[in-house]
Order: sequence, then structure tokens, then C-alpha cells
Amino acid sequence: MADNNLVSVLWSGADVLRGKMDANEYKTYLLGLVFFKYLSDKYLLRVYDLLNDEVPESLEDAQGAYENAMKSEDTEDLLQEIKETLHYTLDGFCFPDAEL
Repeated sequence: MADNNLVSVLWSGADVLRGKMDANEYKTYLLGLVFFKYLSDKYLLRVYDLLNDEVPESLEDAQGAYENAMKSEDTEDLLQEIKETLHYTLDGFCFPDAEL
């Protein structure tokens, strides 16, 4: 399953970082990643709500809706609406060709 592969890749990366840095320095990186995860989840949920006027059943559903919306002609309008309601955007957030 893709989720298990992602988890193992993330843990491997965390092991590499922990082996080369002090715990206080590692904490700085980890907190940044957790904050980015929080922002990206809120971003996806907001996009799904704007597109469907409802809450998604899962983040995977929200991610799929976001990826489809980024391929449409209304992408710029959607990005502007997100920026106005959330007051931030996550540039380069959609990586449909990335392999994990």
C-alpha cells in the first residue's frame, strides 16, 4: 500500500537526520514538518469545500479533487479564492508525477 511505503520512507529519512544532528536541532526540523502537514491538510480540506460545498470523507478524496482542479481551466480562480479565504497558498503543492 502506498501509505505504508510513504511511512517507511519518512521514518528512514528521520533516522538519517537523527543520526547526524543534536536533538534540539532535529526538533526544529520536525516541528516545521508537522506545521507544514497541518497547513497542507487545512489547504486540501478548504479546496474540497470550495469545490463541493461539503467536507471530504478522507484526505485522499480531497487530494484527488485538488489534483483534478489544478488541471482545469479555473485553476487561477480557485487559487485566488483559496488565498483570500486562507490567506496563504502552498505553491507546488500538487506533485502528481512524484514517486515515493
